[in-house]
Amino acid sequence: MKKKVELYRSERKDGYFYIIPVERNSVSYFAVKHNEIEGIREYSVSIDEEEAVAYLYYFLIKFFDEELIENKIKMGNVSYKDKTNFEWDGKDNFYTLDNIRLMKDSINEVLSLLQNDFDNYDLDEYKKMTYEKIPENEFKENIEEIIAFYNNICDYFDSLLDLEDDKYIISFSIL
Repeated sequence: MKKKVELYRSERKDGYFYIIPVERNSVSYFAVKHNEIEGIREYSVSIDEEEAVAYLYYFLIKFFDEELIENKIKMGNVSYKDKTNFEWDGKDNFYTLDNIRLMKDSINEVLSLLQNDFDNYDLDEYKKMTYEKIPENEFKENIEEIIAFYNNICDYFDSLLDLEDDKYIISFSIL
């Protein structure tokens, strides 16, 4: 069954993954734990949680920086065990704009292979992680929609890259 993978340019509650830029100086342990970090709403997007897990998991894990001070603050300065400890059920997993740039480049590389060389071994790790979240046949059936989603998310990342690097950080959360 074909289904459209939506990127909503607004905040949606319950079952949505929320991406929003926040001011770096607003990140404190108390603010994160009490959901008191204000972001720039006009730059926010929401993605269905299941779709975010299926199509962004590989990239979010790959570019998650446990050493980033804002991620350490979020955990009360308790270190992550390893880079794969991204908190899916948590609030505010932070990424720098440099990491967003790297993530966008990686998405574009995967996109190119999905469109031009689907069986390329460079997609093996991506497919392995993606197929854990969505069955291979469903992935292949929805490939055009998935490609459209990746193009949309890359356009969105482009808009984020216009922000000031040292002033903003990007928050990925489940609402």
